[in-house]
Amino acid sequence: MELIGRITKNAVVNQLKDERKVVNFNLAVNDYYKSRDSGIKELSTFINCSFWRSLKISEWLTKGSLVKISGRIYASAYIDSEGMQKPL
Repeated sequence: MELIGRITKNAVVNQLKDERKVVNFNLAVNDYYKSRDSGIKELSTFINCSFWRSLKISEWLTKGSLVKISGRIYASAYIDSEGMQKPL
């Protein structure tokens, strides 16, 4: 999957419990479509991203930067105490 969007806030390097590090950032992807009744609509999708290959990239992943990413995309959820599914 390939996506093009803008970084919503500066990337952050997080350290995991097992001492590995990962770069996390959020991407906003804008899409436009024509509605039958009210003209052109805009839809923004916000995607949480993780980059594992190099920590150095976090220096360039700054708020407002336009980026193109490719990789796997998946959705995760958990079940809360009331039995309702919630996004992660």
